[in-house]
Amino acid sequence: MDRSVITPGNLPREQVHKQYIDENVKDPTDFIVLDHNDIEMELMKSGMDSITFWNVWRLTPEVYQRRPESEWIIKRELRKLDDKGIKERAEYVLDATISLFITADQKNAGVRDAEYRRYYVRLRETGVPVHEKADKNSNVVARTPQGVEKIFVDFIVPALKGEGRFWQVVHFDEKFYIQGYIHEDAAED
Repeated sequence: MDRSVITPGNLPREQVHKQYIDENVKDPTDFIVLDHNDIEMELMKSGMDSITFWNVWRLTPEVYQRRPESEWIIKRELRKLDDKGIKERAEYVLDATISLFITADQKNAGVRDAEYRRYYVRLRETGVPVHEKADKNSNVVARTPQGVEKIFVDFIVPALKGEGRFWQVVHFDEKFYIQGYIHEDAAED
């Protein structure tokens, strides 16, 4: 959900960032800039409750790390760290955060996709032309290497032009990386 600052006019990006920093960054935590609209969209897509998210945001300190090896920057807001009510606030934040993650996880668990497997076709010969497109008249980007008897395929589609169908193929080893289309006649049934 990290978004850049909207750039005014045709100013170069570096100049806009410098201008934004000069005008708006008064302390290190001012580098934390949230795109509330984008966050709302992400919350909606993930099924998380936006009121709960913003409650957690309001009850927790602003924290970030400039670089992986640098010290954490923490805005120690006294009202958020006040001993009075901190136990209740901490319990709420922990429970609410766990609830948000469980909701997102359950939403993700509902996503369905076909099981990924590797499919191959046997080649009738070596040196089969691999086309850029599913078209015999498209550029030949490579030929299948000597010794390669079968090749990884993901799908088969009708030709863009002409007759027949084409397998979308990928082959890689320490010497070659090939991606493109071979005509169905090049593969055994």
